[in-house]
Amino acid sequence: MAREKKSVTFEIQADAEEMLKYAASKYGLPDKDKALRCLLDYLFSGWGLGSNFHPGAMH
Repeated sequence: MAREKKSVTFEIQADAEEMLKYAASKYGLPDKDKALRCLLDYLFSGWGLGSNFHPGAMH
């Protein structure tokens, strides 16, 4: 089930945007925003950061 989405704005480098566009195209995603959400999901679940990732744990 999809979780609630919140609109946010932030800056990234131009080559990072191109990478997101490429990933969206390569994997049949609707847009670069979905590609970024997939990467964030991977970061939190694939690396086990979901329970350990919080501001106090950042160095």
